[in-house]
Amino acid sequence: MPPRSEDQGSAGERVWGHWPIRVLFPVYADRSSYQAQDVNGREVALRLDPLLFERSLFLRGREPDPRLAGREGLHLICLPQIRKVRGLTMLRTMFRPCWDVVVTGKIDTIQLLYLAGRGLLGDRRPYLHTVENSNPRPSRLFDTLARFTANRADRAFAISRRIAETPEGWCGCRLDLLYAVGVDPAVFHPARTPAIGQRKRKRVVCCGSFQPRKRPDFFVDMASRFRDHDFVWIGSGELRSGLEERVKAERLGNVSFPGSMPQDGIAKQFRESDVFLFPSVHEGFPKVLVEAMACGLPGLAFDCYGPEAIVDGETGFVVGTDQEMEDRLRELLADEALRLRMGQAAARRALDFTWDKIAKNYERVILETVRGSKGGSFAVPAGAMQEKSAPMPCSKG
Repeated sequence: MPPRSEDQGSAGERVWGHWPIRVLFPVYADRSSYQAQDVNGREVALRLDPLLFERSLFLRGREPDPRLAGREGLHLICLPQIRKVRGLTMLRTMFRPCWDVVVTGKIDTIQLLYLAGRGLLGDRRPYLHTVENSNPRPSRLFDTLARFTANRADRAFAISRRIAETPEGWCGCRLDLLYAVGVDPAVFHPARTPAIGQRKRKRVVCCGSFQPRKRPDFFVDMASRFRDHDFVWIGSGELRSGLEERVKAERLGNVSFPGSMPQDGIAKQFRESDVFLFPSVHEGFPKVLVEAMACGLPGLAFDCYGPEAIVDGETGFVVGTDQEMEDRLRELLADEALRLRMGQAAARRALDFTWDKIAKNYERVILETVRGSKGGSFAVPAGAMQEKSAPMPCSKG
């Protein structure tokens, strides 16, 4: 790529006049990668205005997300198959002078090495980081790495109000608010013909990894108490085999674990369900909650991390205790009119968090950051920055 230069404005002001801005998303573009930051990075990259932004992502396998193929101004950087060599290639690529800005929510070895080495190498290109988990963190090590990443980034953003309102002491820096998690209404939408009153057994669903903070054990507890209804947990992880043994031992024929699946498969599972039960106690802004709401499901979640997608009592329930969650689940399973009313309200609420709106916020943040790093102003290309929909809030925390 040829080096970029800057034009001079009428009063000698530097004007960024060479487009598009080159953005590196150090996430995986592979279709098989369901990791949250990879999926989110792909969704944003897909929707950035190609007149303004040239986007690059990493590909570690041979099958990229099919939506990425042939997209104008979107490039996939193929990585070696050997894992150790792959990491070194990613790091070397990040240090190449081909990018104007780096944008990610990841906390991994590659990001840490890049942030530690960029100062030594005089790399002053903006690094934008989204903080995607609330405090307290899952572990002391993760907490330390999160603090390091947030402080070394040029701009750090909280993806929810609860994270933005967390005292500065835990990360040592102020976080702006940037909603960075969205939903694709073309994939996640209510069933065309709702199954009102068509089945006596209701279907309770959850989606997430089988790890302690997600509390899949509580989900199985609920299945054992409501044996007249079916419970489906989508995902994989360390606790799955143990819970499968428990389900077999307790003869819980109403529980199924279909495993991980692509987004269209998840959406189909949601549309075939009646309630989204989300017992996790540690989240940032859970995307699966918004996706389930977009499919017309009332949501049940704990209040400990501030699940602001749910309007308590209107689109679902936000609860404080296990007993309260059980009681609210019983209420939703028994009251079809309530379930339908909340599900319809949930679908409308989810449209406040579409990926088109999220991407518009990213466009503004990237433009503001690059402009600030260059100390000048913009001559935006004609036809760019056309509003597709009203933007989500992007404000100080």
